[in-house]
Amino acid sequence: MPARSSPHGFGLRTGGSSSFIAIGSCLAWFLLVCPVHANVEKIIFRPSNVHASTETASWPHSIISERSNLTALEGPFTILQDHLNAALPSDERRHYWAKDHDIPLADTMRYYSILGLNPKATYEIRVCWPATAPTDWMFELVPVSGTTSELLLWLTAKHAGVPHTFMRDKVNVRIPYTIVLDHLVFGILPQSCLPTILFICVILLAGSLLLLPRLSKLLQGNLKSVKNA
Repeated sequence: MPARSSPHGFGLRTGGSSSFIAIGSCLAWFLLVCPVHANVEKIIFRPSNVHASTETASWPHSIISERSNLTALEGPFTILQDHLNAALPSDERRHYWAKDHDIPLADTMRYYSILGLNPKATYEIRVCWPATAPTDWMFELVPVSGTTSELLLWLTAKHAGVPHTFMRDKVNVRIPYTIVLDHLVFGILPQSCLPTILFICVILLAGSLLLLPRLSKLLQGNLKSVKNA
């Protein structure tokens, strides 16, 4: 009887170890490839495919001619903190807002200069902001002087929340956000994520080279002891 109970116990330990390794590996790969959808708006583009639209063609000439004074996002990767002072609708317009009318807010735009781009590469511009400031974002890109290595970004925001009582006496609300320019490797992977991906791969490789051989020897030793018993 003891000889029979030992193999069963050994089998349970083996299954538990294998299950633990399998679950850990699946979780690591899930975290690696799982996208994030929380409070992020983004646009993916290739500079060579960006053309001036009807809206961007009407931009003020001063914006284009004085673009050297604009905040720059330089490839392949740039991350900046910024904010918009978004005005709230007046009291007489609140009932329209409550009916989902599209009312833009004042002072809700920023212009950025996009520099150092590879015309044939793929990039993404993403904006991240807190949930306490519900906002809809719109991106407009336009090339500068016929070149695709430099673009201008027009970023606009519209408040998407329902006005609260404490907002009645406020003129505007601050919307902080983070804007990121990121090169997409192979058109899929953000370059800023490569260190994290490399770290996870190193951990998985180290685990397979160091942990699995030791675990295998341990299991073989237990198997021999069971057979000898």
